[in-house]
Amino acid sequence: MSAGPSRLHGASMPRNLELHPPVRRRRVPDELRQRSENSCDRCKKRKRKCVRADDASQCAACEEAGDECRTTLPRKRKAAGSEASARYALLDSIVRKIYPEEDVESVEGLASLARRLGASVGLDTVEMDETRPRASPEAVDIRADMTTGGDIPKTLLPEGWLVPAPRGGYHYVGPSSLISFARDARRLVAKSKILNQPTYDEEGMRRYVHASEFTNYKVSHSLEANIENHPAMVAATSEAARSVASEPSPHGSGVAASPGDICSTHRVLSHQLVNAYFDRVHPNFPVLHRGAFQVQYERKSVKTQLAGDPGWACTLYMVYVLGAQAMEKDLALARQVQEQYLSLVVPEGLGRITLTSTLSNIQALLLLALYQHNAGERNTAWSLTGHAVRIAVAMGLHRDGEHHDFDPFDRNIRRSVWWTLHVFEQYLSLALGRPSFTDAIVSDAKLPEVSFETGLGLPAGYLAHCVSLSWFVTRIKQTVAIASASYSDPPRLSDLSPTVLGIHGDLIAWKKSLPLEMSLGQRFDSPTHRRLVVILLISADYLESVLCRPFLLCRVDRELSGQSVPAVIEEIAEHTISAAHAAAIKLLLLEDHGLLEGSVWLDFYAVQHCIMITSLHLLGRPHDPEGESLRDDVLRLFAASERIDLAPTYRLTMKVAYQLACIAGVVSDGLRADQRVERSGEEPVVPTMTSIPVSMSRDSGQYTFKGMPDLPDRSEADLFADFLSLNNQGNDAEVFADWNFFDMPEFTGLDGGEGFVDTAALFRQ
Repeated sequence: MSAGPSRLHGASMPRNLELHPPVRRRRVPDELRQRSENSCDRCKKRKRKCVRADDASQCAACEEAGDECRTTLPRKRKAAGSEASARYALLDSIVRKIYPEEDVESVEGLASLARRLGASVGLDTVEMDETRPRASPEAVDIRADMTTGGDIPKTLLPEGWLVPAPRGGYHYVGPSSLISFARDARRLVAKSKILNQPTYDEEGMRRYVHASEFTNYKVSHSLEANIENHPAMVAATSEAARSVASEPSPHGSGVAASPGDICSTHRVLSHQLVNAYFDRVHPNFPVLHRGAFQVQYERKSVKTQLAGDPGWACTLYMVYVLGAQAMEKDLALARQVQEQYLSLVVPEGLGRITLTSTLSNIQALLLLALYQHNAGERNTAWSLTGHAVRIAVAMGLHRDGEHHDFDPFDRNIRRSVWWTLHVFEQYLSLALGRPSFTDAIVSDAKLPEVSFETGLGLPAGYLAHCVSLSWFVTRIKQTVAIASASYSDPPRLSDLSPTVLGIHGDLIAWKKSLPLEMSLGQRFDSPTHRRLVVILLISADYLESVLCRPFLLCRVDRELSGQSVPAVIEEIAEHTISAAHAAAIKLLLLEDHGLLEGSVWLDFYAVQHCIMITSLHLLGRPHDPEGESLRDDVLRLFAASERIDLAPTYRLTMKVAYQLACIAGVVSDGLRADQRVERSGEEPVVPTMTSIPVSMSRDSGQYTFKGMPDLPDRSEADLFADFLSLNNQGNDAEVFADWNFFDMPEFTGLDGGEGFVDTAALFRQ
């Protein structure tokens, strides 16, 4: 009896079966098979068995219908998934190239083109398919409508690199990230003649100084700003913050609001913060429902306890914190609010909400991730977002939940949280060049109902377009990773052009598919709706520019070397410029309406990218006759950045963009905006350098700066920390004192021996 279970469970395979595995046999012997080797046309169209006797001229179906049994259609060819994807990508690119005026976006248009060309094979099948019932639009995955560019084999994806972290250890940065783009840009700056001029005039010397700085920055602080005395750092490291969080609550809980809780004692302040959150943060990041939040806020805000309901408590505190971050320019207590409530959320609340799975825990994690991202702690934001994805999957938010006992509100808020999390995580992964968590998850969650979506304050159908645009991110990220690694190899880059053009065509088709209410020039219901629609269009332009930017890098690289540029590379590089220019125009439109966001959302990623793309274009073509309009837009963007309060993340990225713009001659130190652009009332574009007269002479082979004060050693202070703050010094001006964006000394041998000027030694002489 004891041997029975072991045989049943199959603990081991008999030795003879391991040596001689059984041969797989057909379930139906050949002599009894009824399907014909080559089906007739009627059976192929109806996708049924074509059965006939060996000596019969007609199959059973044709004989029964009284039709002639003919076999003229070719046999269906089957290809491997990766081969088919590549083949269809190439065919689609060829068709779009040869017939640019034809409608190739729809089946009807392709069928009409095929008839005119005499290619009638398969048209009957297409017409039959058009008569079949379609799935509900809510359930249609936008990825199924993409005609090109299947998944790229993971073996082709290049490695990124590990960046030393300010607090020890390393962080991974992918080859498609903004950081990697800046790294490629500094290679081109080093390759240009700016660092090798024998003599300089005043303007040339300023560009030289910026170039030498740009090629010596380190990347570490772009992922972890590590800003001393910033509320995010106080909450994470200060013992005082932990003591505040552990003080006994006046309401009797073990961990809750401190006795000096600002918002509990000043209700007018708490109302201001909540309103600021829902006016400035919520439209971009709809993880809460204002009506439902308001009910809990009015009932619980005074007696909120971390111990009793940590998810709700942390959500409320983060609403206060983000509201204070949005009001930093106008609220004297903004810093104090951020410090106090972050000191409650981070040391104690975070440990509670990460150990249980509730919807309010996900909401709190997402709000904290957004704040950390804005505060320069992008690596922390990445980790928190990943944890929120895990909890969301554990709760089944990636599945629709229609077959469970959720009421309509619960079902729709789950959908809103899931898709907001998905979109945010996609763009964060693109900025850092890292794999996306949500890509690995099979999701059938539907979008929120339109009535619920408008109840969130969004335009009807807005979230559907955001989600459909986000599906491009992974394809773009993988393609850009491969193309960026090959930007100095034109033949290899040309081989990738069909894939890039295919994705580009899909992006253009997506733009054309937008309804009229999602376009410019409409009468919007509110400023919020105007901002959301314009930001959606900017996101599409931004993705288009990111997709094509390796081809601009290649073009600039060839032009700096005095070599010709292949036509296909020139064509795609122009797509980059036009998309960046289109994004800049829309960003300026937002700024004209007072809707450009620099504190609590990602607008300045697009601003930075536009400026850097334009600067690289003019670095390779400084005398481009069309460059003046591009320069004017960049100048206006810099002027906008001075008027807007920028969060630390965007201050750091704008610093890099500013330096590259100076190197390319797009902006000029010491010149005001109203001297470069004839616009009345224009603000200064960049801080001036009137305190540093840079006339220069050469004595004994050394450079001498006339009237220039002694400069500190680079290890002690950044050369231009005083004027690169972009009018936003405030609480964390010290971030500019020793912040190095790029590490060039160790980079010297990376590009086949390209050397860089030892500017540190130059300035110490």
